[in-house]
Formats: sequence, C-alpha cells, structure tokens
Amino acid sequence: RKKKDPHQQTDPPSIPVDELFPSGDFPEGEIQEYKDDNLWRTTSEEKREQERLQKPMYNSVRRAAEVHRQVRKYMRSIIKPGMLMMELCETLENMVRKLIKENGLQAGIAFPTGCSLNWYGIALECFLVLRPLLTLTEEFFA
Repeated sequence: RKKKDPHQQTDPPSIPVDELFPSGDFPEGEIQEYKDDNLWRTTSEEKREQERLQKPMYNSVRRAAEVHRQVRKYMRSIIKPGMLMMELCETLENMVRKLIKENGLQAGIAFPTGCSLNWYGIALECFLVLRPLLTLTEEFFA
C-alpha cells in the first residue's frame, strides 16, 4: 500500500493550507523584478532590509493567495450550467473558510462574494440559475 503524501490537498479541498505548509512558508508565486528608475531598490542595502522586514506580511498575503488558488481551481471544476448562484457562492465561501481556518478577525473572508449574471440569467424563487446559454470561459476565471 502506498502512503498518501501528508502535504497533498484532497479533492474536494479540505485540508487547511497551514497544514499543507507546516513550515509556514507559502509559495512565492511570480516575482517581478524592478525596472528602469526603480532598479536602485535592488542595490540599496536599506531597501533590501526593509523588504526582509516585510516578510511576515508577505507570507500572510501568500497564504491567502494559496487559498485563493486552491478554491479557484476547485470551483472551476464544479461550476456547470443550471447551478444555483446561491449554491455557487455558498460553496466558494465555505471552502475559503475551511482552507484559511477561519478565526474571527485573524483569518477569514474579508468581504462577501460578489456574484453577477448577464442577461441569460433568470429569477427562480429569489435564486439565479446559470443557464446553458451562458458560456463560462477561461477568461471568466482569469
């Protein structure tokens, strides 16, 4: 029997990202280099030290970005025409709460999910339904 990698997310995601990255160091993602008039920021010792002092704040943002990445990937796999918009929003928000380990003002949802539908939506007992005419493209999730 193969042992499951303890640092691998389940499907659907259920393991908080803190448990997936027990060291507390979250993926950096894409780093953009300074250009032109801002190149001095990479050569100035003072600016580099200021950057190092911001590491805890950057890591907090990276934690949120990892939750966002995992929730977005999951939501892309389950959104289908005919799905209730309310169900979509509740699923998304509950997944965020679970993966961020909601904890009052320390961790959670910063604001409610905003959701809108174009003219192909219809009202049904105060719920909006995704209709097959609505094409969900890659750009929608970018």
